[in-house]
Amino acid sequence: MTDCTKGSPSSLRVPISGAKTMSNHTTTPWEQIRDESLAAMTGAERAEYDAVSVEAEARLQLADLVYNARTPAYLHPSSDADGR
Repeated sequence: MTDCTKGSPSSLRVPISGAKTMSNHTTTPWEQIRDESLAAMTGAERAEYDAVSVEAEARLQLADLVYNARTPAYLHPSSDADGR
């Protein structure tokens, strides 16, 4: 493998973009992985997954609301109370 991290342990090697490697990588669509994972769940596991998904979506929507309210006021998360 060609790497751009001279002197680093081999576990930290990062392939250079465009470098040829010996292995062929294929990707699987996330929808397929999700569907297979959901199909393998028991009824109780699926009910818990669905409940947690609803809660996670609600948290994401709340975070978006807070972010969108702060942005026009220039109150970014990295700002302190003085607006610096």
